[in-house]
Amino acid sequence: MIIWTWMTNLFRWIILIGALLFLVGWPMLRSLFDRHYSVHRFFLKMSKLIVRLSGVTLNVQGQQHIDPDQSYIVTFNHFNAFDHFFLYGVLGLKMTGLEKEQHMKIPVYGRFMKIAGIIPIPQRGNTEKALQGLERAKKKMREEGYSILIAPEGTRCRDGKLGPFKKGAFYMAIQTGSPILPVVYDKNMYTFFGRDRFILRPCEVNLTILPPISTNGINENQVTQLRDELRELYVEKTGEFYT
Repeated sequence: MIIWTWMTNLFRWIILIGALLFLVGWPMLRSLFDRHYSVHRFFLKMSKLIVRLSGVTLNVQGQQHIDPDQSYIVTFNHFNAFDHFFLYGVLGLKMTGLEKEQHMKIPVYGRFMKIAGIIPIPQRGNTEKALQGLERAKKKMREEGYSILIAPEGTRCRDGKLGPFKKGAFYMAIQTGSPILPVVYDKNMYTFFGRDRFILRPCEVNLTILPPISTNGINENQVTQLRDELRELYVEKTGEFYT
């Protein structure tokens, strides 16, 4: 059984890595011939394919809370490298994310990030570049209809439990005037693929889309309260306390 498990996992990884390489390579190739190529529909199709190839049965609740004409700050609890693809395939929104500015200089990876419309964020302390990043985010949301995907924990969880939330997503929501769309994975996402593991364990994963939270009338002095209230919603859904 152990040998069979390793063989089936190896085969699944080969297929998934092939899909990921195509997801990265095709937009880069197309951009050489079409500078205005939009990756959204391609990402949507590939993300749905990756969900199928993963072997996960994804049960989704709350899709009625999504307005396809609205731009959101989409928050999610971060388990593994598949989180983003599953969300892109399910939500159907035109989404992008944030990446450290220094990572945008990495060959191939950095170019793909630019083609994908990823917004670079500077190191702490560089106020001027931080404001430039905020303006880019506003433009993407208001003029291009993007939603921005952010994990408030800032990193993948190590033990399957909900980590502490940082304030960045909430500052951005307030500063852009955007509603927050909370999306919650149950802990089966960690069962499927936990941090520092190789084995994939396909299973049923429940994904809940909660009602959007308006940021109208909220100022930056209320960021901590907004962060804590949202984390309580995640705790209610996952039952995972972590301090």
